[in-house]
Amino acid sequence: MLINRRLAAWMGKYFVPLRPLPLPQIARMDADTLEHIIKAGNQGEAPARYSLHTYMQHILFDLDGTLSDPMVGICSAVQHALRHFGIEVADIRTLTPFIGPPLEQSFRELYGLAPSQMAEAHQAYNEYYLARGMYENVPYDGMAALLARLRQAGKHLYVATSKPEPLARRILEHFGLIDYFDFVGGDTPDWQRSAKEQVIRHVLASCPATESHQSRSRREKQEQ
Repeated sequence: MLINRRLAAWMGKYFVPLRPLPLPQIARMDADTLEHIIKAGNQGEAPARYSLHTYMQHILFDLDGTLSDPMVGICSAVQHALRHFGIEVADIRTLTPFIGPPLEQSFRELYGLAPSQMAEAHQAYNEYYLARGMYENVPYDGMAALLARLRQAGKHLYVATSKPEPLARRILEHFGLIDYFDFVGGDTPDWQRSAKEQVIRHVLASCPATESHQSRSRREKQEQ
């Protein structure tokens, strides 16, 4: 299950179907929804086979916009990169669409940068982000406590982010969250794994503990 704040409504459609949730069909929800469902499952308010307490053992978290609020750091770095190309953006809040998708995609779709400009755009972005922006991330209130409760409940936690994997680890280490996760998966340093689907496959393939769940999911799908 991938925890992603922006797709909580999507999760709501599929959490209580007439059949178990298959993995690796990815269910997405925000932290508040997750906590509510865990409590419901633990208190017997939801069918046991649908509750996270008994069924969901492997949980994938996005980083930006899920574990932490990256607005100031990311948007300031984007502002710096755009200025490099002569594009001035006065209000960094207008750059929030850059949060989440791969940088290359956003530079191309939102500001029309050409493929030949992407390496230069990444370099300008990193000039700000690596020196300052990554430390302007702010973990969401209560997130550390939620992660601790999930670990105490025996859940396996993973990060699946479009950020380069070494950078994601540095951010999680800086904020003291790294030890909650079994594995941190992200893009490669040369941006060869930026699509979220690729990152999720990388995380699943890198974690032997998920193999039995994937096998069970394939079996359940065949039986449907």
